[in-house]
Amino acid sequence: MGVTEREMRLMKRLIRPNSTQKVLVDIIARVLARGEGVRIGQTTVVSRKLHVTSPGQPSVVRISVPNDAGQVFYHRREPDEIIHMDLFHQVAEVDHWRVAEAVKRATAAFLEDHQEDGPYHGSLEDYIDIQTATGGGRVTGALNYGKKKSVRKAHLNHVHICLLLGPEMLGLLFYLVAEVEQEVLKQGFEIRRVEGLCHDRAAGTGEADLSPYSDYSDSKLRGEGNRQGSRQLRPGGPGDEILQEQDQIRTLTELVEEFDDPEDFGRFIKELARGTSESRLVGTWTWKGLNLEKVLSQMKKEGLVVAENNQLTLTPRGQNLYRYYGAHLREIEMYLRKAVRRFLVPSRKLTLSKKSRLSSRCALGITKKAHPVSRTDWVGDIAVPETVTAALVRAKREGQAGLEINRDDIWVFDKKRRSSVDICLIIDASASMAGERIRAAKFLARHLLLSTGDKVAVMAFQERWATVFVPFTRNYRRIEAGVKRISPYGLTPLAQALVDGANYLEKAGTRNPLILLITDGIPTVPKWTINPLDDALKAASILARLGVTFACIGLEPNKKFLADLTSTAGGTLHIVEELRKEHLVLIAHQQRERHQVSRLGVGSRTGVTGLSP
Repeated sequence: MGVTEREMRLMKRLIRPNSTQKVLVDIIARVLARGEGVRIGQTTVVSRKLHVTSPGQPSVVRISVPNDAGQVFYHRREPDEIIHMDLFHQVAEVDHWRVAEAVKRATAAFLEDHQEDGPYHGSLEDYIDIQTATGGGRVTGALNYGKKKSVRKAHLNHVHICLLLGPEMLGLLFYLVAEVEQEVLKQGFEIRRVEGLCHDRAAGTGEADLSPYSDYSDSKLRGEGNRQGSRQLRPGGPGDEILQEQDQIRTLTELVEEFDDPEDFGRFIKELARGTSESRLVGTWTWKGLNLEKVLSQMKKEGLVVAENNQLTLTPRGQNLYRYYGAHLREIEMYLRKAVRRFLVPSRKLTLSKKSRLSSRCALGITKKAHPVSRTDWVGDIAVPETVTAALVRAKREGQAGLEINRDDIWVFDKKRRSSVDICLIIDASASMAGERIRAAKFLARHLLLSTGDKVAVMAFQERWATVFVPFTRNYRRIEAGVKRISPYGLTPLAQALVDGANYLEKAGTRNPLILLITDGIPTVPKWTINPLDDALKAASILARLGVTFACIGLEPNKKFLADLTSTAGGTLHIVEELRKEHLVLIAHQQRERHQVSRLGVGSRTGVTGLSP
């Protein structure tokens, strides 16, 4: 089901504040007060209850009236606090990152349009959770949750949104429906009509088995009070301590991600514990690339910091978090290391040539090549797709009906361990990389070392130099110590970096090297001439002559030059809209596997790929 541009403009015009919307909001408020659900538009069901669909009637949504959404999903004490909305679409993996951006746009538009209606809470989007088939979490959080297979599978046909919303703000629902529908369509998927609602008032006893839907997240809806924070609601019973510890770990994880390592965060929170001014923090931390405004804003929202008389001090909750950090530093480091290793590990499926019989089952560094089994072979790891194909071909040739597999049809795998890769990250550390971009690049270095069996080296270039901050290593502490020393500033000497990178690979004696360049700009410093662009292309030609596998991750505005650069180097260009860690991790794994397959003789591919957030 599609929506035309004209229909979308009409929908957006309808959601602006007017008498019609107020009437609709009043109707929705009355329906929700009765404990029932309502359809908004053709695609979305809204209630304060649990609602589900069944395979037999996928277009009919059942509202389970006894099961309050806030109590079922978030274990809240009071009912009727959480809005549960599902927007239905064709079976597809809708990008949850882009849905989160659509939710933020909708929230911003609502707040702007309703300024005259009264003071609305500016951090409303902090209390909105989403989930799709690719992941989810709090809209303003890490968005790296909901990765459990059963959770993703359960959300293949709808976008799930939960939010803390009072009756006076129900108009936001219209904005959310309009923006999210449009986002689903932009991603190339159809939206689906909800044909009917069924209210089941006798279903269960208020308890529901949500194990296929449940996963740990960074939600602020669990155990929180109302939007103004006048109450702190937490589940009762012996699980309180566990939930509080999870809350501590969740908060610390989000904050530490903004720093180079947990010890830096420790020094930062120690300053706050002693009491300090924001100007003093600026002088100490801004030069390190810390987004101080973002960190302090997050800590204030979490109720960890309070500003009085130009002094910043920790609240009692902040002091408690500080003590927890000091007593559990090593555990936090282990938790963070585990999170880095498991972060968004991509699928191991590869796109290979049609003539190849190489299977895409390449997990854990093992490549499995299928071949027919002989009469004398031991039947071990059976290649099921190849076996079924062989049986079907034989059956058709012999005129048989149905499928019957005999020994002559069986294919088995030969296991060949793929060689490890020597990955050299060449990171742009110029001034424009400061903040989240350089942190994403550092995160990639840590992740590759922890999630692969490869050696990793890190080189960074800035001003007029390129420096090896981490020689090839399998030691995590060396990676940690090296990337901490990278501080963005100055210009972009790309030609120097490529030449020094090639020289370093030769001196290091690497046998299976892969250079991965991460940059947000184009070269601004020459090496041989007065033209930095020409010099960078000349340096890329050196890599091509040496036969070094090369890949570049860059931004859309610089695509033309970077395409010339990677073409000259005989490499692959990956274009992203922003250098975010989830994109760097995904591309690095894909490029690494492509490099390993090419070394097996299957053939490599060069070109340009694109990835949007």
